[in-house]
Amino acid sequence: MFIEARNAIGLYIGLPNKQTPPSFHEVPSLASDRFKRMGYDVQSVQQLMAHTDERVTQSYQAGHDIDYEEISIYLDRQAIGREF
Repeated sequence: MFIEARNAIGLYIGLPNKQTPPSFHEVPSLASDRFKRMGYDVQSVQQLMAHTDERVTQSYQAGHDIDYEEISIYLDRQAIGREF
């Protein structure tokens, strides 16, 4: 049902070719990180996300340290050796 709702509101619009739209868990993960950056403590975010363990909330908040940056390097079909 999440995929149907996501597609209905257009969360995938504007993505570069072959880039996948956000998954169910990527959406609250990014929100959790943003709450952390806004200064909310982990217990408050944990309660909001209905996690029973603080470590789960912390794992959702991890991995957002590097901001997305589009780069121009890529492997073409010849370098890969075949098409996917």
